[in-house]
This record gives sequence, C-alpha cells and structure tokens, in this order.
Amino acid sequence: MDNGNKRLIAVILFIVFISVSVIFAMNMDSKEEPKKNLEDDSNISSNSNIDSNIDSNIDDDIDSSIVIDPNSDIGSDDEAQLEVGDSRPVQVVTSNTNKNSNITSNGKNIIPVSYFITQIYANKIYVGGTTNILVSIKPENATIKKITYTSSNPGIATVASNGKITGISPGTCEIKVSVEGAGVSTVTVQVLARPIGSSGSTIPSTPIPPSISNSTSNNVTPSNKTSNNLSFIKVTGVKLNKSSLSLQKGHSTVLTATITPSNASNKGIFWTTSNSAVASVQSGIVYAKGYGTATITATTADGNKKATCIVTVPAPAKNGWYTENGNKYYYRNNQKLKNQYIEYIYLDSNGVAQNKIGTFDATLYGARAWANQALNIMSSASDSSKKLGIVPLGGKMTIVGDESGKFIKIQYGNIVGYVYNNCIYINLPDIVPDAIYEITNANASIFKSADEVIPGITGTNLYGYSKAYNEKIGKTTYYAPLLYPVAKEFQNAYHTARSRGFNLKVYDSYRPYDVTKTISTAFKKLYNQDPYVKSLVNKDKNGQVWGTSWFLAEKASNHNKGIALDLTITDSSGKELSAQTPMHTLDTRALRKYNNDVANKLSDIMTSSGFETLASEWWHYEEKSYSSIGYTSIAIR
Repeated sequence: MDNGNKRLIAVILFIVFISVSVIFAMNMDSKEEPKKNLEDDSNISSNSNIDSNIDSNIDDDIDSSIVIDPNSDIGSDDEAQLEVGDSRPVQVVTSNTNKNSNITSNGKNIIPVSYFITQIYANKIYVGGTTNILVSIKPENATIKKITYTSSNPGIATVASNGKITGISPGTCEIKVSVEGAGVSTVTVQVLARPIGSSGSTIPSTPIPPSISNSTSNNVTPSNKTSNNLSFIKVTGVKLNKSSLSLQKGHSTVLTATITPSNASNKGIFWTTSNSAVASVQSGIVYAKGYGTATITATTADGNKKATCIVTVPAPAKNGWYTENGNKYYYRNNQKLKNQYIEYIYLDSNGVAQNKIGTFDATLYGARAWANQALNIMSSASDSSKKLGIVPLGGKMTIVGDESGKFIKIQYGNIVGYVYNNCIYINLPDIVPDAIYEITNANASIFKSADEVIPGITGTNLYGYSKAYNEKIGKTTYYAPLLYPVAKEFQNAYHTARSRGFNLKVYDSYRPYDVTKTISTAFKKLYNQDPYVKSLVNKDKNGQVWGTSWFLAEKASNHNKGIALDLTITDSSGKELSAQTPMHTLDTRALRKYNNDVANKLSDIMTSSGFETLASEWWHYEEKSYSSIGYTSIAIR
C-alpha cells in the first residue's frame, strides 16, 4: 500500500471515532434525566399504596395466577412423590422490597412485581422421580414476569426452565427461584434412593399443602394478623374420612384429611403412626406391615389439631402348632384341638401336647394292644406289687406309659397298671406309622397256588375286620398286631430299609390259629384235586421234594404267635418292587433259593435286624427267639 492510501484510511478512522464519542455522550445525558425526574416526582405512589392492591386470600392467588409452562406435566409422576412430613415450608411468599409503581420509560408505564409465591408439589422424591415448582406473581399485570430456576447441585437434582425437578442421585440440594426485579426464593429438595421392590408401585401425587414462609420481608408473617392486606387464615379443625379400618397384612389404603375452613392458609398435614411395625403411613397411604393395631394420626401443620384412625391388621386364623406359656398346642381354624393325636403326638384334655413316650417312631401313648394270654394288672412295675385286675386272653388295652423292665403301663377299662410287655401284641401302625400296611387277609386274600385260586380263601376277608381310619396316626390303615419285643426289631428293619432308599410293605403279621387251619384245609383240598398244583408244590425245578407243609403249617405257625411277618420292599415313593413271584404264591417258585435281586435286598434288610428266613417263602420272616410262646386265636378288633 502507498503512502497516499495510508493517509486516507487514517482520516476515515478519526472521523468514525469522533462520531461514536458524540453519540455515547448524548445517550448518557438522556439516561440521567429520568432518574432525576423519578427522585423529584411527588406523584409516585409509596410502597404502602402498592401493597394495598395485593389480594388478601393467598390460596386464591395460588389457584388463579400460577406461572408455569402448560406442558410441564404437573403432578404426573405419581411414582416419585413422597409423604408430606417435612417441617420446612413448601410455599414461600417473597416480597419485592425495592419495588416502585407507575414508572415511566419512553412514555410507557412499568408495573413492578410486588411479591411472588413459590410452591413445590413434593419436596421429597425418589431417584428418577420428578416434582414441580409453581410460581405465582403479584400483581398479575406486572410488566416483567421473567423466572429463572437453578439447582445448587445438578448431580443430585436438576431443574428445567419450566420448574420441573428431576431426582438424579440421593442427597439434598437447593433450587433457587429468581423473579427478575423481585428477588430470590429457595426451596430445598431431598432425593431418596428408591426402596428395593418399589418398582411399579405408585404414590399419589397429592400437592403439598401451602405454608407461609418465615420471611418477614414486607411484614408478611405466618400469623392470623393482616399486614398490608395480606391475611393468614387459621386452621380450625381436621377430620379423617375413616375413624377405624381393618387391613390385611401386605395391603394398603388411603386416608383423606379434610381441613376446615376450606380456605385455610396452611393446609399442611403431618402423618404419624403409633406402631410402625403394624402399619406405616406416607402421605395418607396406610400400609399394613404386621399383625396388631396402630393409631394413624393426622396433625395440622401448626400442631394444634389432630384426627386419628385406628388400624387393625388381623392375624390369620391359627392352623398348626403354637407354643404358649411353654406348652405346645395344635390349632385348626383357631380352634385348639384336644384329646386326639396330631402328627403322632397326643394332645390331652387341655390341648397340651404330651411328650413322646418310648423309642418308636410314634409315641407309645395311645397305642392299641391285645393280650396273648390272661394277664395280671399290677399296681407298679413289680411282681410283688398289688394286683389290680386281669386282662383276659385277647383283651384289648391301651398303652399309656413306657416300658419299665419287663413291664409296660397300660389301661384296660378303668384300670391303669402294669403288665408283661412280652405278652402283648401291639398294633404296628400305631408305633411305626410310615411303613406301608396292606393286610390282604383283612380285605381280599391273595393266596394262590400254581396260579390257581384257592376256593373259599382267595378273594375272601379272612380276619373279619377291614381298613379303617386310625385317629392316633391320622391315616386310614389296617390293624397289624405283632409281639411287642418283635415290633422293636421291625422298627429297626424299617429304618434300615429307609436308609437304603426303600420302604417296607407288610402283607401279614399276627394270624389267628383258626384262620391258618381254614387256609390249610382249603389248600390241601386244591392240592389233592389239581395234579398241576400238586406237581408244582411237591417238586422244584431242580427236582427237590417239598410239599404243602412248607407253605402252610399243619400245626401252629409262628404267625399264630405274633412273631412272623409276610412283607416286601417298595421304592422310596411306595411303589412295590417285583420279587420272583407275587406275594402268597404257595408253590416252589417262591423258594428262597430262587430269590431275585429284590428278594435278596429284602433278606439283607430283615436278617441284619435279627429276623430269620423261611426256605420256602421269600416273603416270610420271623423272630424265633420267642417261638416258645403259645399260639392263639383271638379276634382283632
């Protein structure tokens, strides 16, 4: 660039600088003049004149002049809002202490904000939940209504330009509300972690009732006085929609509190419970947590008025075992059971569960027994004690105590005393109740030979009694008598079977001698009439000779003495396992030497408990130590 051009540019810049300076000076003069006129103008109204135009009903102001984005979804996030219960005010009246009215600028009047009211719908929210701030500006025709929201900690809660607050993480932060030219109001918000399991539950979006702040600016105080025509209407009462209610555990309901008068300034309610273990309360939502009663109290924000509701959470009907004052009882639909057996335990006339007597699976107390001979009833467990009476052969008695040496305590009729324990047949289901009992001779006998029915025997009830409900063990089953000391060995065998994954299924135990004779007579008749039966009974497949007496005793059987059992094994679910023949097959196919795996497992179980086998029947086991005991023919009833 040449020197001439440089000089031209310098002249232009100088002219521009001079022009800007002149304009700036003129503007400064014009701004100073209105200020001077404002100070000297005697027609400007005082603050008191401005305040006189303020509505006296704060509630009406809130309802009629809320300034908020219409798309802000006020109260729509029901899930996030929590109970009222915070002692800090949730509505704040903020006065403009620097306001002037009728200010004129460029020929236009500027109407300043006299005061504004800040209200928050809920000041406790869950993480992810929302609440809203509402701002009401007075007077409504104020010229400038610019509102700005800021959060003191956006990491805890954020606030949008429309006043919508969102919980980000647990903690407490302040939300500042600035109204241009009128000041700042602060609201504290607490963000809580969402309780485990609360997903999907909702908390009603009841706006927190208004509360006047403690700010004394512009003489606005939480009292019943009127200052500058801004009145505070006192609460005179509160009433709940229910005075009592019954609620099932785990259920909830809503209580509604009505404040009087309806236009009271402070409608805040504090909810409390007398027993949080029974019922909790949150924003009027009552939740039943445990059994009992609790008093829910609604208290007005000034603490002067209260209303209560008695909440009852009834316990469920009693069913099952309960311990009361150190005793065990059993209830069925709230009724205490008495004089019966539950789960093999006896409940006496007062319903008290008695201690288990004896070492059997079920208590000896109440077990049935029959005398295998005439028995003296002694006053104590001693031969030298007083004789109280006699139990006749076949007499039915009840065991009421444990064994003591060779004696056991029984009751016969009205007599309670002691008898010899090796002279009684005890009912196996009463003391080993979880074995399986299928006494076919008391229903339909399954005796056969060479697959042929035995006329008059097969399919016949030979014992004269049938399956019936056994109150002692709570099952429908058969009688299965066995000599008392042999019953102890049977229980050992039962436990061995269970430990190996099996169960024992009993087909026969005590068999009256007369029944044995009846079966034997019919069996021999078939044997003599049917050559095939005779051949299969006489010789096994290896040519060894046997005969009818191997399958049915011609004289007395150990069954007739109550020391023998016919039984097999089942799986753990009770399904019978198959031996080499069906039960009570009276021919040489049932010989023990032909045992299959099932019959051998049965043999291992029974012989390990002290029983002996019979060579001709895989199912028959007996305790020969008591074979000297006499045989009997008694009716089991």
